[in-house]
Amino acid sequence: MTNLFSNEEDESNGLVKAWAQINADGTIAACWRCNTDPAETGQTSLGDYEVDFTPLATDISGRPRSATIDNLGTGSAASGTIELADRSGDPSSVFVSTEDAAGAEADRPFVLIIY
Repeated sequence: MTNLFSNEEDESNGLVKAWAQINADGTIAACWRCNTDPAETGQTSLGDYEVDFTPLATDISGRPRSATIDNLGTGSAASGTIELADRSGDPSSVFVSTEDAAGAEADRPFVLIIY
């Protein structure tokens, strides 16, 4: 399956455009085409994170995306929920919010994929 991202006719580079694995403390475990500058990608407060994808494009706000809480290889994943939102004023970034099973903000490692 492919997904055209280029303005060039018949040019395609696959479905996944970028991804980031983020530790619970906001540090980057691994990423592809994300901004590794800690001022651009990291934790902003308890359970809240910003992930910037400037290497992918200056505006990803219209792109489909998905995220999941993940253990990132440290055992079983913590239960909880994850929410995504466009970052107002910075269309190359995504806000991520993670909560525990009771709905309280909580630090959780996660994987974010941009399509």
